[in-house]
Amino acid sequence: MSVEEIQVSTLKHALIVDNDQINLEVLGQLLASEGVSCTTVQDPNYLDSVIASAPHIDIVFLDLELPNMDGYMAFRLLQYQLGSHIPIVACTEHVREIRSARELGFQSFLSKPLDRTHFPEQFKSIESGQHVWDY
Repeated sequence: MSVEEIQVSTLKHALIVDNDQINLEVLGQLLASEGVSCTTVQDPNYLDSVIASAPHIDIVFLDLELPNMDGYMAFRLLQYQLGSHIPIVACTEHVREIRSARELGFQSFLSKPLDRTHFPEQFKSIESGQHVWDY
């Protein structure tokens, strides 16, 4: 009899903040394939109520270009509400923002469009506490 080891993500629930529905769907599918459920937010003005009603949040994927609030303001709000122990990953098409994101304290940076073939490896690195700065 052989024993097969099954890898299950230790990060169970993600918050995705992005104003583009397609980006929300793509990232949601990629996370689902890693065994992670997600809550999505298109307008950062609703972060307070979403965080209050969402299950435990283990990781955040945050676009930097949002309506009504820039991603850096949203980052500070999320850190305040969730604590600095929750990894927040910048997920944006604006690769020129990588330095600012790193200096502000983002845990990682993934450029869009996300690559379906590389995402599992990127996610496993982030999940293990490594910083991923891919663009």
